Amino acid sequence: MDENEINLDDLDISDKEEFLELLNDPQKFALEICPVEIWKQIISNVEDVPTLTSLYLTCSTLREITKDPLLTQMATNPPLDKLNNYTKTNHPEFTNQKDIILKMHKFIDIVVIEGKVEPSKWTDNMQEWDGYDESLDIWTNQDGFRREVGRKGKAKSRSHIEWEKDVENEKKLLKRELAKCWAIAGKLFPFSHTENREWKKKRQEKLAEHSMRRQRHKMKSALVPQKLPKAPRRKVSGNKASHSLNSDVTWKYTHEIRNQHKPSRPNIGKGEEEFNRKILTNYVTPRHFNSGEGFEGLSHDVLTIVMVKMLKLFDDSDERVLKFPKELNGYQRKQLHHQAEIRGLRSISFGEGEGRFLVVMRKDVEIFR
Repeated sequence: MDENEINLDDLDISDKEEFLELLNDPQKFALEICPVEIWKQIISNVEDVPTLTSLYLTCSTLREITKDPLLTQMATNPPLDKLNNYTKTNHPEFTNQKDIILKMHKFIDIVVIEGKVEPSKWTDNMQEWDGYDESLDIWTNQDGFRREVGRKGKAKSRSHIEWEKDVENEKKLLKRELAKCWAIAGKLFPFSHTENREWKKKRQEKLAEHSMRRQRHKMKSALVPQKLPKAPRRKVSGNKASHSLNSDVTWKYTHEIRNQHKPSRPNIGKGEEEFNRKILTNYVTPRHFNSGEGFEGLSHDVLTIVMVKMLKLFDDSDERVLKFPKELNGYQRKQLHHQAEIRGLRSISFGEGEGRFLVVMRKDVEIFR
């Protein structure tokens, strides 16, 4: 046996039970180690967010005396320092750091865009165009550039799309960091849909009240007797009059035929025919990317989020064409058009009315025969 190797048979483990009892003893709380006055002195000298966060999570009493220093450090350090200074400048009446933090979300858009030069959104230079591909030859790029300009009358620049992405990412970062401060301050997340839901609830109550008023007005008008419209008079003579009276054939005036109600013809399915006629059959068109689950019963906000996630999954996949369901409304299709444009994808809506749906595809997909 090697001299450095331990012989397990020679170990003395007679005190094993006593050692296990020591391990099972409950741990002492932080305030049993040091009194509150010493903790306050320690916390006042801490200047980094991770240490303050650890103390904040230690116990309830430390959480209370750590809250204000932690909020101050999080708001005055990057990336929230510029936003904090801008809020202080616009609200000099606020002396409490907590009040300033609760107002900072109103100036995120201004602080992010301030000092940044927005590049031109449209360009007539092919090399600055967003769809320009250096791996392709100049003739292919020129052909695609001409089609883009011909379809829109202008071409979107690559620099502006990159600028939009940078601005959106900075806004998300500030919102994420500010949400942590709001959570510590004990407030709701300021960027959720809570306010939107409250607004929608009030709006629905107003619409319900308005519909009740209309129903009451219809009931009152139904009780009031109304005069029937007079039948149009027609002058006929001799044999024509007797023939019209004896004939079973009903006739109408020209203005009656012209103004009569035309039955509405639903346009559902027309978009499907146009889509099948114009999309080439050699491209795969997946119905959805949500593990085969349907979209029935989803609310408006949840359905919008699911569709955006589908678009992201499609962008990361190898698929060529993505067809969205007809259950989307105009607002949701508009959001998906915007998201597709940001990701450099092409989006086209087919059909009309209730049969209208959105299709997103790669830019190199040729859809017109």
